[in-house]
Amino acid sequence: MRVVIAGVILTVVSNCAVGALVSGLYDTGVDGIGPADLHYTLVSVPDPTSPYTTAIGIDCSGTAWVPAPAGCSWIAPTCFGTAIDPVADPLGDYVYELIITTLPGVDPSEIVIKGDWAADNRATMSLNSGAPIASRAVPGHFTLESFEVTGLNAGSNTLEFTVTNTDGGGWNPTGLLVMNLVETPEPATVLLLGLGGLSLVRRRRGR
Repeated sequence: MRVVIAGVILTVVSNCAVGALVSGLYDTGVDGIGPADLHYTLVSVPDPTSPYTTAIGIDCSGTAWVPAPAGCSWIAPTCFGTAIDPVADPLGDYVYELIITTLPGVDPSEIVIKGDWAADNRATMSLNSGAPIASRAVPGHFTLESFEVTGLNAGSNTLEFTVTNTDGGGWNPTGLLVMNLVETPEPATVLLLGLGGLSLVRRRRGR
């Protein structure tokens, strides 16, 4: 199909709707500091008797954790304590899930999801309970690392983040930061000629 707009030829080689490929793609903590995150679910904690079974947005300013930009935040099972009452989250694995749904008429094999993440202390990322597609070694909370997700299924997909809290002494919180999430077609999906190229990504922070 060839479409001429203002003398510029746009050649489309896929039926993907540009900028509308999936739903449910959100950074962590877009609901603010304190309330439960409405998009990331804490589905498993190392201590089944723990009352802390909800992912909440936290303010990590003044800590060694990499800062989150405006519009998103770290999430964790507990809020930070104080120097007098430090947080010591139980050691072990905390599993967070984000549900992503490919939209009707979109070929999931043509979708790439990109983002950056950090975790305290180490973490792995997987799609639909498959093999890990990315990992963070100890310490995973000082810097951001980029990742890419491919291989989505048609319909619902589960992006899983397993964050392991290792021994860190008296002050030992755990948490997860996922940010700069974008969705884009594979490079061969859409070819743009002229106009210097149009943006093919859609960033989700609170939308």
